[in-house]
Amino acid sequence: IHVVVERFLPKKFDLNYQFTVGTDGTMRFDFVKRALTSSGVHLGHLMPAELSETQHDELRDTAGRLAARLFADGFTGVVGVDAILGADDTLYPVLEINARLNMSSYQGTLTERLLRPGGVALSKHYPLAARQPVSFGAVTDALEPLLEPDSDGSVLVVSCFGTVNPRSGDSRSGEPDGTPVKGRLYATLFAPDRATLSEMDDNAARMLAGLEENQ
Repeated sequence: IHVVVERFLPKKFDLNYQFTVGTDGTMRFDFVKRALTSSGVHLGHLMPAELSETQHDELRDTAGRLAARLFADGFTGVVGVDAILGADDTLYPVLEINARLNMSSYQGTLTERLLRPGGVALSKHYPLAARQPVSFGAVTDALEPLLEPDSDGSVLVVSCFGTVNPRSGDSRSGEPDGTPVKGRLYATLFAPDRATLSEMDDNAARMLAGLEENQ
């Protein structure tokens, strides 16, 4: 029989990187991000990933090898790869290959436009449970202090609102037992440093919790 044996590795954090295989077989390395997970569930991404130049070089080399093999198989386009940085700083550059667009892909344009040199960014979802459908205006009103760009580049950008009301076509209030319907608001936060980013994240969660209570 064929058997796959898995073992858990002590790690510092998860990684996700993306490259693009051109129609001529060339590889373009797009980015690498720290993937935020909890019990195996993906929560978001933190940028930059804070890797050493040697580790960056190893990822680029791996991406080149993967691109060559994928192109030989007839593939061109975007590729996302999951990786791990071990507790001893050993890089495990290939855990899973997703030869398709992924969540990181859709965050790319935002970070290219808004992430300042030396700045940090956090892409994540905020749970939002309400008994009534939540309007986009209600969300922007709740988050208003964070939506206006600050002079230091601090700003929150709503990247996906459609998942806030997963049952928007249902006129009933909440679930049949009266519990709120659980939705998600996806956003990307930009800040000059980690401390400011953490404060913005906490404030966004608090503001949205207040919105839940009023629905």
